[in-house]
This record gives sequence, structure tokens and C-alpha cells, in this order.
Amino acid sequence: MSQSQSIRRSQFITTFGPGAILEGPKGPRLIPRPDIGLFEPNGLSPARFEIPNQIMSIGLLGGAKIYRLPSNADLGRNANYYIYRTKIFPSWALCVSHRILYFSMHGCPQCLGDRKGRQEGIRFVRACKRGHLDDVDWNFLIHRGKSCPNHDVFNWIGGGGALTELRLSCSECGTEVRFGQAYNHDWPCSGRKPETEPLRSSPDRGGCSEPSRIIQRQASNLRIAEINTIFTVPKRATRLHELLAKTPVLHAVRASPPENKGQLQKMLERLAKYNDIMPADMEEILAHEFEEILEVVDDVNQPVPTNAFDIYQEEFHSLVENSLNGYPPLKSNISPTKVLFKVDARKIMKFTLFGQQQLRVVPIEILHAVMVQRGYRRLDPDPRRPYVDIGFKDEADQVWYPGAELFGEGIFITFDDIDSSIVEGTAATKWRSLFENPETNGYVESSFKYRGHALELHPVFVWWHTLAHLMIRAIAIDSGYSGAALQERVYIEIQDAAARGGVILYAVQQGADGTLGGMISLVPSFNRILRQIDGMASRCSNDPLCFEQKIKPGSYSGSSCYACLLLSETSCEHRNLWLDRRVLMGL
Repeated sequence: MSQSQSIRRSQFITTFGPGAILEGPKGPRLIPRPDIGLFEPNGLSPARFEIPNQIMSIGLLGGAKIYRLPSNADLGRNANYYIYRTKIFPSWALCVSHRILYFSMHGCPQCLGDRKGRQEGIRFVRACKRGHLDDVDWNFLIHRGKSCPNHDVFNWIGGGGALTELRLSCSECGTEVRFGQAYNHDWPCSGRKPETEPLRSSPDRGGCSEPSRIIQRQASNLRIAEINTIFTVPKRATRLHELLAKTPVLHAVRASPPENKGQLQKMLERLAKYNDIMPADMEEILAHEFEEILEVVDDVNQPVPTNAFDIYQEEFHSLVENSLNGYPPLKSNISPTKVLFKVDARKIMKFTLFGQQQLRVVPIEILHAVMVQRGYRRLDPDPRRPYVDIGFKDEADQVWYPGAELFGEGIFITFDDIDSSIVEGTAATKWRSLFENPETNGYVESSFKYRGHALELHPVFVWWHTLAHLMIRAIAIDSGYSGAALQERVYIEIQDAAARGGVILYAVQQGADGTLGGMISLVPSFNRILRQIDGMASRCSNDPLCFEQKIKPGSYSGSSCYACLLLSETSCEHRNLWLDRRVLMGL
């Protein structure tokens, strides 16, 4: 991409993506949909950059595929060459020297002479909660329907530090408005989604019944990404599983199962000849014994979970199983250098929490995750509001979403007696009541549900979620990791009246080297982390106000605040909700 705001490819998934605004050297630019700005201009197919992941594709994306953003090196381009085209947005600019707001295609009328002024893109746009984005209609804002021949050059008067001091006027008819008043009003929405428009087309404004608001183009709530992340866990946790799950290979093997390695080689050579797979992938597959290949083919042909709840449960079951036996098993033909998940059973340790509960602490030396951005929301992060879907179709009508493969490490923690996650106390009883009657809490949406009940409201979930936040805070203090670098995923499984839970704390990044073992090195001294948690759970600098905060219908957390529990948004999957120190201390 051509811009002065340097971003990594993984940031395209976590923060930016289609519909986001970048700061370019010649003004702000908007990222169009990848089929418009990336694949079509370069004559590329997303299939060439597929990230094969059956569970994500089938279980969460409804059969859609995942592509990674190619790098300049992938395409044999110079590092400074822009392979992803962007478009000018917003279309209005401000001449700072002459204090004139003008349509950028026409230029500042006073800069057309000998004197040139400093110009910058206007920092305001308008957006609505349905995801539409457009320029501020400056002509309508000033004239309010009044007939005037001037539509695209206005005076920018005042400014300073407050919007109330800013005024705009028309040099033709003299009409003047205060921008501070307009900024706080609702405005008609044009229905425009500029990321879906061809690069050189006129704006497509189909209209929208939702009111729009004027907002700064760099506001964090202008584009809130909708992201899904899943871990690669056994039994699909080797590099060979990943290669054989690629769509062309999987379809070929299913259509005509090879009877020997020679037939398989001919099949792969045909796919490589037509650029369906990379020659390096073919060589890597053929480096394995045919019997091993057949076993993995059988694995990838097995049914996969078809919804988020089943994926979540499968992850938890796999983590629990491998926290007992390790992976790959010590007596196994699986090469530890070719796995995407690794736990050394000899390094699993046990510690006591609060002098009572024994925890099993499991270092995950290799952790592979696939992260996909499915869409975004504008202005309102409420998960009950539909997000804007950013998937697109290729020539074969296959839907694609942007994703990234992340590598790193993690620590899985669960009770050593995994069948007895019993949480007691007054606060736990209140949470259990809300779990059993979720409608009384005024919350109807949930990431995962059990028999129609939101799992986040279960006291066992709250217990583990609260513990996870305290662990991340303690690790940040003890190890030098920043809290924002660590992430958590909380697990809970309910069986009638009983429940069990666990949590994985992890650090992942794009690149094969991962995070180089800094996190799992904490496991031998994890007792020190747990001792810190004992004090952190019982004390907060905002006590007694924080401790007296109780869960009640209409709220989402109990005793919690920024001084004791809340984390960076990048660390918590649950938006810093479903937390309560009182539940943790009641056990």
C-alpha cells in the first residue's frame, strides 16, 4: 500500500481492512475491497494465497475461504511498489494558508496563482450505524437547500481548540454557520459504502433511513473490526494437515483417492502445472511416507464442527486432553518440527491457588492461530447490531475473507481435578440466577450459548475470566510483558448442574518465529504469579467503592474497575465484561 502510515499485514485484519482510512503522503486514502484494489489490478486470484482451515471455513464462515494478503516479495515487486490501490477519501481538503475549504479535485482557488498554500485533507466525515460512510455534505450544511451557484469553495473561519469557535461561510452569498452546532446534530445518510465502488467511479449513494453523524476520520469508533480467532489443535495440528486441507488438493484427493505414492505425485504435478498449488507445497507433501499421508487425508475428511459453540468445546476438550498427555506424544511418529501445536508432557506443572485449589499449568511451546476479519461496525460496538460483511466473491462465486496465520506460545490453566469447578458464595449465587434467567439481565446476545443460556453469565465463567485478567496483570508486572501483548480465552463446559472451566493465556504474532519462548519460561516459577494474584484479588485502590459494586439486572460486571481488573481491548475477548472479584474471593 502506498501510505506514510506504515501498517503490518496482520494489522489489516486486526484494525484496518476495507472501509478504513489511512494517512497517505498526499492526504487520506480509503482502503477499497481487496477484489477491487488488490486482486483485479494485479491479475491475481485469492485462491493462490489461501489459508486452509476447515474448521474456520465450515464452522464460522459458512463455507467461505480465507486468503492472506500477499507481500511485495510474493509478487516479485520492489518494496516501495504499491500493490494495493487505494482511493482519495474524503474528497474535500483544507488550504491551511488561505483558510479555504474546497473540493480537492478542483483545488484551492487562491493557490492556482503564484502563491501556494499548505493543504491537508479535511478531518471530518459522516457515518451511520449501518456502516455507511461519506463526505460531509458541506454545501447542504451551509446553505440548507438555499439556492446558490457556489457548491464547492467555502471559507474556514476561526478554529482554535474548540469546534464551537469554528465557522464556515459562503463567499458568494455570505451564509455562515457554526460548525460546533452542526457537529452535534443528526444528518441524512447517503447510503454510500466507498470501499465497494470501483476505483475511478462516481460515488454510489443509494440512500439510507438511518441518521448519520459527523465524526473525525481518525476516531477509533469509525471502524470497529469484527474478528474471529481459532487455534489449531490436535487432531489437525501438523503442517501436513494444513497442506492437504488446501482446496485444490482436498478436492482432487476426494474425487480420486490415490492408491499409491506414484498416483499421488502425478495428481499433485497436475495441480502444480495449472498453478493450483505451489511446487514447494507439492514437494513438502511428497516428503512424507504414503501411510502417514493417508492417515492425514482421513483426518481432513472427518466432519468438523459447524457452529461456534462446538468449535469452542472441541478446542477445550483438546486442550484438556493434551494437558494430560502432551502433544505430540513421546512415543509417536509425528515429527515435533512439523507440528502446529506442541506441549511437552514433562514440563507440565501443578500449583496451588489461594492455598486450596490445585491448578495444572501447561506450557504450550508452539501455538498456531488463524484470525479472520468478517466485517466491521461503525459508531456502535454493540454486538447485537449487525456488522458490515466484507466478504467478496471470485469468478467461481466462492466467497473470501481476509485472514492471517499467527504463531506464538501460550499457557493453559485448568483445575487438576477437571470435574470439580465448583464456585460458591453470595456473588456466585447472584450470577447463577442471571444465568438461569438471562432475560432479567436485559442481555440477549451471547458468543456461546448452552440450552439457550448465555455462558458468560455462568459463575464458573466469571470466576475463570476474572482469574485470567488478574494473571495477565501479574505476568505484566513480573515478566516485563505489556498487558496489551497478552490475550486470553476462557473456556467453560456445563453438564447439567456441574461445570468445569479453564483459560489459555497466549501471545501470537505473524511470522514463523512466534514469540521465542518468553512466556512459557514463566511456568516453572508460576507460583510467584499466583501469590501476587492472592493479594490483587482482595485489594483494589478504589475499594470500598469497587468491592461494593454488585452484579444486578441490566449490568454486565460486578466488582471490577480499571485499577484492579480491566485490560486493554486487544487482550480481552469479552470487552471487559463478565468480571467480578467477589466471585473469585467467594470460592
